[in-house]
Amino acid sequence: MTREIPLTKGKVAIVDDVDYERFGEFKWHCVGGKYAARSVGGRKNKRMVYLHREVLEAEEGQIVDHINGDKLDNRKSNLRIVTSAENLYNTSIRSDNTSGYKGVVYVEDCNEKWEARIHKDGKKIILGRFETPEEAACAYNEKALELFGEYARLNEIKESV
Repeated sequence: MTREIPLTKGKVAIVDDVDYERFGEFKWHCVGGKYAARSVGGRKNKRMVYLHREVLEAEEGQIVDHINGDKLDNRKSNLRIVTSAENLYNTSIRSDNTSGYKGVVYVEDCNEKWEARIHKDGKKIILGRFETPEEAACAYNEKALELFGEYARLNEIKESV
C-alpha cells in the first residue's frame, strides 16, 4: 500500500507504508516544484535532505533515479541507484521541444521531414528522416531501447490523424 505525505504548495509525495511510518512525521517542502525535501541542522549547518535519498538510504555521491520520471513518487519500486550516464538516459523531454517527442525535431530544409536523433557518449546519432513525428518517435524508441535498455525514457506515441 502507499500513503501520501503532504508538502508545501499543495503537493504530496507518494511513499510506501513503511516509509510513511519512517518519514511522515517530518515537515516536508516541495522544492523546485518537483522534489520533496526538508531542512535539517541548526542555523550554521542547515542543509536540505531529499525524501528519495532518505527512502533508499543513498550514500553521498550516489545518484537516485525516479524510474517513471515523477519526482514526487518516492515508492521504493520507483527508485533506483544509477550512474550519472544511466540517469541521463532517463531524462524527460526538453522544455523547448516542439515535436512532442523526445529525440524528434522538425527539419525545414529537408522537404519538411521529421528527424529522429539520439545522443550516446557525447555523440549525436541521426536515426533518419520520417514523414510524421510519430514515425520518428518510434525510431527513437527502438534505438533508445537498444542503447540504454531499462534506463531508456521512451516516447508515448500518439495515434496519427
